[in-house]
Amino acid sequence: MELLRMLVVVVVGLVGLIGQTTAWAGAMLPRYRVEDLGPADKFLGTTPILFPDGTVDNYTNPSNKEYWRRGDYTFSRVYQGGGNLIGYTFKKEGSDVNLMANVDASDTYVRNINAIGQYLAYDGGNNSDSRDYVFDTGTGTKTYLETTGLNSDLQKAIGINSAGNLVGYALFPGGIREATFYQSATTEAILLNTLVDGASNWLLKTAGGINDAGEIVGIGSDLNKPTHGGRAYKLVPITPVPEPSSLLIGSLGIAAATWKFRKRRNSIQN
Repeated sequence: MELLRMLVVVVVGLVGLIGQTTAWAGAMLPRYRVEDLGPADKFLGTTPILFPDGTVDNYTNPSNKEYWRRGDYTFSRVYQGGGNLIGYTFKKEGSDVNLMANVDASDTYVRNINAIGQYLAYDGGNNSDSRDYVFDTGTGTKTYLETTGLNSDLQKAIGINSAGNLVGYALFPGGIREATFYQSATTEAILLNTLVDGASNWLLKTAGGINDAGEIVGIGSDLNKPTHGGRAYKLVPITPVPEPSSLLIGSLGIAAATWKFRKRRNSIQN
């Protein structure tokens, strides 16, 4: 009975704790360490390809990996003679349904996909919402990118992962470009440089890819290694946020261990 009472108290207390922990997880921003991938020219002067397993490549794809696959989803752009983009295909393995069949390539440019059936695109239609958005093919929900932060002239999202994190860049007066991170499409952008430890010599200018491990790739400048065209980088997370369920399991384990200790102590005393 003592163990049961203790577990009830722990679970009741954790109801509030889990809610608070979820808020902490949302508020806790990731921290990164930077890896220098070499001159940007090595990657044809653009953001390296970042694969789900964390490896990187350039756009000639010498490793011959399937670049546009995320989990069970594959994506491709459809071109007609002269290189004109006329459409997209986005399919889940085992299905012939094109989840982008109704996307108009004349005013929509799809930039990236993730492994849960979402895609990141630019809406270039003649309306007030001509900006980036995330579309969830499972729910049919279209969420426009929050661009009110940073006091920038322009914001672009280029990469997305299955957690809904996005990366891209912001353009500031004077043509200054800085890499950005969004926890979701509905949160304001954060400058990636502020999330990197021990990299005061780096200016991260663009971020073009983020995988489900939270790794990010892009182009920047290293003041210690001035390089024409900049240098490619990879950011590796160093502060994973624990899931609330992990805290619950851990706390129940502590409660059980405490009960065993008390029982053993009481038996000794008696």
